[in-house]
Amino acid sequence: LIGIVFILFSIIFLISCSLFLIIYNASFEQESNEIVDASFLATRIVATTVEQYKQSLHRDGAALPVNPNWQSDQVQPVAFVLTHEENADIYVVESNGSNLLKITDSFGTDLSPSWSPDGRRILFTSNREGVFELYLVNFDGSGLRKVPNSPKNVAFPFWSPDGERVALVIENNVYVFYLATGELLQLTNNEANDWSPKWSPDGKRIVFTSDRDGDNEIYVMNADGAGITQLTNNQSSDFFPDWSPDGSQIAFISDRDGITEIYTMNQNGSNQSRLTDIGGLLSPSWSSDSKIIVATGLFGPKFELFLFDELEEVIRLPLSITIEMEGNIAMPAWRP
Repeated sequence: LIGIVFILFSIIFLISCSLFLIIYNASFEQESNEIVDASFLATRIVATTVEQYKQSLHRDGAALPVNPNWQSDQVQPVAFVLTHEENADIYVVESNGSNLLKITDSFGTDLSPSWSPDGRRILFTSNREGVFELYLVNFDGSGLRKVPNSPKNVAFPFWSPDGERVALVIENNVYVFYLATGELLQLTNNEANDWSPKWSPDGKRIVFTSDRDGDNEIYVMNADGAGITQLTNNQSSDFFPDWSPDGSQIAFISDRDGITEIYTMNQNGSNQSRLTDIGGLLSPSWSSDSKIIVATGLFGPKFELFLFDELEEVIRLPLSITIEMEGNIAMPAWRP
């Protein structure tokens, strides 16, 4: 068995419900040429109104702080993954909870949606032909096709701001794939797990997670792989970084206080601060105005989508949508 990658495992004990979370487990098996790309713990998105949300969401009997005056001043689509039994598909929903649309439908596993810079297409990985490769689909679900010359055994694709390149992971390391030519450029090369790469808004840098120093920390490098710099450094796990669209901040997940929460820091790693206080959060994604962060969050037995106001630091309403099926939700991505 060659090149087995455990992206992130056994790092979170949810104190409030004593639930052990396996956040992400990517395993490459070259001999069989198959990938089991992810393992998610979640349930379905739960329908809720504003009043129901205020009354029902609680932790240990205490109500969560909710801003009753908040109203969405912009409606943007959010793509996410919903897994059910052995399948995983891509969905899109408006940020006010309307217009839920299933984008992909296969017997395989579709993961890691990433929007094109113009917001018209979604890039994702799928093993519908046996191994994980890159696929494209229009935001309305039409025009699904495999990316020409797609590399195999890929994970965590993220579209560059110029629309010409894709940062992705192949067997522990970060690569850049050129869409027009099929050229593949390796950026990192070590035995550690480098994963979840994200382009900076100006396309000059890539932030990513790595356990090269023994635990998961956030690093940044130039777009050519040079100048790798460590941004976080503690004995806990810091992971899932995401640039704010204005390039000034990076949101990420950390369990440094005992449970996974959203943190933010300046783009150089300074001013690291905790944004949330509800626990069990994963996969933050910024809105295009750099004001709102969407993330998946475990609350009681359910994973839901939550909106957080980065400026006022108060919990926002979850997306008010219903999916009439059992399933796990992960990897939200806000449309540019």
